[in-house]
Amino acid sequence: MTEVSIIISVYNVEKYLKKCLDSVVNQTLRDIKIICVNDGSTDGSADILNEYASKDPRIKIINQKNKGASFACQAGIDSVETPYLGFVDADDWVEPETFETALKTMKKYDVDFVCWLPNIIAEYEHPEIQEVKDYFNIDFKGYYDDLSVEMKFRTPVTTWSKLYKTEIIKKHGNRYESGSRHEDDVFWFKYLPWVKTGFFLDKRFYNYVQRENSIMCERRTAKKPKICQSIINIPIIVNYYQKHGIYEDYAQRLFDYFINYINIDYYNAHEDDKKKVLKIIHEVFSKTNFGSFDNHYYVKAIRDKKFYKIESLHIENKYLDLKFLKIWKEKKRLHVNLLFLRMSYNFTCKK
Repeated sequence: MTEVSIIISVYNVEKYLKKCLDSVVNQTLRDIKIICVNDGSTDGSADILNEYASKDPRIKIINQKNKGASFACQAGIDSVETPYLGFVDADDWVEPETFETALKTMKKYDVDFVCWLPNIIAEYEHPEIQEVKDYFNIDFKGYYDDLSVEMKFRTPVTTWSKLYKTEIIKKHGNRYESGSRHEDDVFWFKYLPWVKTGFFLDKRFYNYVQRENSIMCERRTAKKPKICQSIINIPIIVNYYQKHGIYEDYAQRLFDYFINYINIDYYNAHEDDKKKVLKIIHEVFSKTNFGSFDNHYYVKAIRDKKFYKIESLHIENKYLDLKFLKIWKEKKRLHVNLLFLRMSYNFTCKK
């Protein structure tokens, strides 16, 4: 019986696709299903898929009009009939023993997911590549039989870094919805409430290529990257948690993540787009019910558009170059919270 399906979303990656497919078809775990979703490629990617499928009956090709990677992944998930599934991006590749090791670990410990690490392969020089490397430097190793909320949120959100239980995904309605280029976050956030156990392999099984036009690096290097690709996911996540009656259990940690979304999307926006980003932030926060955080000063300030532009601010003998901050009054004290920074500062000043 085939137990593992591997989903590959493909869009205009003919330069990388053969290396990716070679790494998957040559897995030491031979009995696998390889689901390739061609998301309306206009280069030679479709020809490469057909070539490989003609030689390997394990490969299934799904052709669709271009809708984006997230909808391609969903099309792949919809066709999965195996108890376990994983993902590989079409411009990356995996080590030969990846899925055999993950499956054996999954079954031996009966965990809800198995996670592994990537090798970061940069095709260009950029200082912020180190941020990508740092993100994956987690210190979890081995079997955990009672994952804490903190551990779940510190687990990398990348879909390709794990083997999942198909039952958990389909039972709890974990679907790609927004078409955002950062919907890995949403997929993992919809999966994590239902997991209790996990195994973290101390293996760098995945080879993660950092291209200049890749999703993670686009916001760092593009002259004018797409804006608010994280922020638009906030209502989707909140609605999902509230629908399942679990929002308050995770509200604090989710809210911290949402603030990070704002910082990232504003910080990486082109200067000409910053006003538009502020408008989208306001719209998203205005239409989202944050439950116990609905009256939080941060939410109120954004909904009321309390943004004040300054040039610099002196804090503890350090000058920070800032763009925007939020100010609100409470009795005789003036509270100031800095927004849109990669690091958050909170402090209180006497009026």
